[in-house]
Amino acid sequence: MRWFLALWLAGCAAAPTPPLASAPLPPVSPAASPTATATATPAPPAETWSYEVVQRYPHDPQAFTQGLWMDPKDQLWETTGLRKQSTLRKVDLESGKFQVIHRLPDDEFGEGLAFSRGTYFWLTWDSHLCHTYDAQLKPLKTFKYEGEGWGLCSDPSGDLWMSNGSDKLVLRDPTSFQVKREISVTRNGEPVPRLNELEWVEGQIYANLYGSPAVAVVDPDGGNVRALIDFTGLLSNADSQNADVLNGIAYQSASKKLWVTGKKWPKLFQVKIRQGP
Repeated sequence: MRWFLALWLAGCAAAPTPPLASAPLPPVSPAASPTATATATPAPPAETWSYEVVQRYPHDPQAFTQGLWMDPKDQLWETTGLRKQSTLRKVDLESGKFQVIHRLPDDEFGEGLAFSRGTYFWLTWDSHLCHTYDAQLKPLKTFKYEGEGWGLCSDPSGDLWMSNGSDKLVLRDPTSFQVKREISVTRNGEPVPRLNELEWVEGQIYANLYGSPAVAVVDPDGGNVRALIDFTGLLSNADSQNADVLNGIAYQSASKKLWVTGKKWPKLFQVKIRQGP
């Protein structure tokens, strides 16, 4: 593999992408969740997958993308971060134009988005709050949790998978937001830290690795990384001038379409994954 992760960034605040190099993974911080970690079973070595671009779409270059979700009616939803700038948006895929539906208080830093059982869930980074909204986007209850909030997605049962920036993924009950179980994500037996935005894709969890052009394909049963998708070169040199890191995955199971983008990226891409270099 010609690159791997040099992830030394802390938190989700805006920062330049670190250089990619062949290096061991950095030490992993303790998990924020109080539950015991499930032990991953031995698995084949992780593969490296590539991609091809199917379609390019315009994307707001000021959007500090944190969560991305495509609903069954082909409506794109996005959450953005940064204090005083955190929004929940309804986005027109073709034009990139958006409507701000909700804003967070100025002191809150928005993070991942998920939809489950008729409810939208929107994490915050360090306020320990998850805001919820009904199907018509009317505010509902706000849940409290320990640790940081980074990425969020739902599985077919409606349960919620959440990342906190470490190598841990926590499964939460959408009714109470209580922890049901936790897994440690490993690649070839080594912990994989900086798990960020999440998406459920055909029985696997796709996880952005913060500060890297990589997306990990994670087995939700044991936490083993089946593959790393290398999105190096997705943005052109011209488009990458003011762009931040890769972050944002949306998948629609009915059409089998996958979209990715990044923080302050001027483009959003529909991509097809190649299971091989």
